Amino acid sequence: MTLFRGPKRNARFSLIHVFFLKFQEMIVQIQILIFLFAIVIFASFTVAGGKMGRIARIFRSEEYGEEFKNYLIARSNLKDHGPKKYAELLKQFHSFTSSSDDKIYAFLRANAVVKPDGASHGPKLKKLMKIGIRGKKILDIGTEEISYLNDLEALGAMAFGINIRSEFGHYSNFDESDKRFLYYDGISIPFENESFDVVTIFSVIHHIPPQKLQPLLVNIFRVLKRDGIVFVKENDLSEKIVGQMFDIQHEIYEGAIFPGKPFYRNSKQKISEIIREFERAGMTLVEEEKIENFTRISYLIFRK
Repeated sequence: MTLFRGPKRNARFSLIHVFFLKFQEMIVQIQILIFLFAIVIFASFTVAGGKMGRIARIFRSEEYGEEFKNYLIARSNLKDHGPKKYAELLKQFHSFTSSSDDKIYAFLRANAVVKPDGASHGPKLKKLMKIGIRGKKILDIGTEEISYLNDLEALGAMAFGINIRSEFGHYSNFDESDKRFLYYDGISIPFENESFDVVTIFSVIHHIPPQKLQPLLVNIFRVLKRDGIVFVKENDLSEKIVGQMFDIQHEIYEGAIFPGKPFYRNSKQKISEIIREFERAGMTLVEEEKIENFTRISYLIFRK
């Protein structure tokens, strides 16, 4: 009896082996089909000009999507085109918010209304008024508009501003006969020791390469009077998606002003690291206010 069982058992084993090989082959074919399907889906998003990227992904975010759309619309000042044109632009914008980044960039850059930053002085001035600046000598680092110095003087301060010379021309809109404003090299502040009661540096640090920050802070310490204060406004970009949104809004705004000429920004900066650098330069944090929205703004006050 046993002489005839061996071949039968071997035959059954062979059938199972063949079935297993066929099953493996089918799995590989399914994987190839899935891969090809993924390529087709990806290609469908790229034929319209540019790859699907960060903007479309953020727009789909439940936490940030709508807020970020509204921010980009507001930041681009689309309302300045007038009610009828604004309605048309808004419809266009919402029609391709799942399109390629290139299309969204092109639309916002083409339709952004670039305005002086004077309209944004209000919040900063209110905070400075709480500190008390009447009769104080103030230095603003990174001054973009001479109107900001005028606003400070209207509040009773003696105001001065400095900024770098830029190939973009954005920082060259000052009358150089106005002695309140000076250009500098980004590090060496052109004033005597202990010249100022208050130094302000608003939304500037993220444009300073890390290796240049500490030398600048040493100079701020030098020109600040004893017990003087430094008032800082910056973004905490420690969360990756927040850094991406920060990058995007800069790329759109800067692209509308200086097409093809981006300039440095640190989209990974952390407020904790900024605080540490100020303390390293000899200043003490005395107040921190965090604005809880996607821009993660912090107002910091340091004392010498």
